[in-house]
Amino acid sequence: MSSCVTLAQEYILNIQHFGAEEGLSHRDVQSIHQDQQDLLWLGTAYGLNRFDGYQFKWYTKEIHGLQSNRITYIMEDAQGLLWLFDTEANFSYEIRTVDIFDPRRERSVSFEDFFADQLPFALVDVLAFTNNGSGSLAFLTNDRQVHIYDGAWRQFAVEGHPFTVVFEIRWAENDWIWLSTDVAGQTRTQNRMLQAFDLSGRQVQQARYDEFDALQIRELDTDGTCHYSICKKGTNEVQLLALSPAKEPVVDNKIDNPWLEEFLKNSPFEQAWPHPYLKKGSNYLYSYGVNLILFTEDGQITAEQDIELSKLEDSA
Repeated sequence: MSSCVTLAQEYILNIQHFGAEEGLSHRDVQSIHQDQQDLLWLGTAYGLNRFDGYQFKWYTKEIHGLQSNRITYIMEDAQGLLWLFDTEANFSYEIRTVDIFDPRRERSVSFEDFFADQLPFALVDVLAFTNNGSGSLAFLTNDRQVHIYDGAWRQFAVEGHPFTVVFEIRWAENDWIWLSTDVAGQTRTQNRMLQAFDLSGRQVQQARYDEFDALQIRELDTDGTCHYSICKKGTNEVQLLALSPAKEPVVDNKIDNPWLEEFLKNSPFEQAWPHPYLKKGSNYLYSYGVNLILFTEDGQITAEQDIELSKLEDSA
């Protein structure tokens, strides 16, 4: 099924829908990943789906030995293995299970069995996790240790202001790890802290926002600049800010891609901003309503929730 959305006068968005009728295992798509072979992997409420641009293939608990059919995060390591996370909720870092899936052999092993006697930490102790664009994964545990896996484990302790809850963690290309956290000693809804650490654990940047109950990281630049949004408690007013190395926060209205800018102006979705978990080199945004849209270099677009494959074309 296809449809067309006109974006102002310059662009036409032609949308082709791929849902359950076309082979998707479940309409509730909770995570998406583009692998080293440019295949799309989709975590749903019922299993893992591989999409090659034409058809879906399912991988489930019942047939392929996954611990859970619910997959809320997908990350790929340097060996091409997919780490499949089942967390308490979407955008939650409270891990229930982790499966390590080999897409070539189509086999799955639990995190605990994969590392056996070299298990670096218990999943229950993880506060947050992230990855970079080179196949390295990072896990922050409740003892303020960051455990990095790049084929072998290493770890370091983080400095900085104390925190008890991590709302978001991101790994920048300059090897800074950014955290959006609470402020220890305050209630969960009172204050927010943005902190960055290098890979020795040294705090390299921070900003604190009192009486703000939301702070979301939008995008990270190659030089380490963090683009983020904050929302003051009791309001719906969102401020867009940027925090770069050795500088104070400044007002930010960055949208580099004219396709994205035009799309956002005329978007049928309520909110949209960049999404962190797709391959660098793709243009992408995250939105409510339809959960995720990916713009690839040739103009193809994929979206969570029925999986919309779209193409943005010049109306001329």
